[in-house]
Amino acid sequence: MSVTVKMPTGSDYSLELDPLSHEVDPKTSKVEILSTKIEIQLKKVLEAIKWGTLEGDDANAISMASAGMMISLALAMAPQMRESGMEK
Repeated sequence: MSVTVKMPTGSDYSLELDPLSHEVDPKTSKVEILSTKIEIQLKKVLEAIKWGTLEGDDANAISMASAGMMISLALAMAPQMRESGMEK
């Protein structure tokens, strides 16, 4: 992500975040320019992943997503396991 803003003094302010640790959805992300600040809200492509860091390689997010999928799978299978007696 690259942002350059022209300041009231005439100078440029630049922000470079490259690469972002995960993919963002530009269509649902937002930019709001206020008198005192610029707010940039990045919308995640994969909502199930909690970003551990904004830039670079975020190995923890992958493991957290995998753990979340495993929990979801276990919860989905729990009724079948109880019926078959596999939960013991």
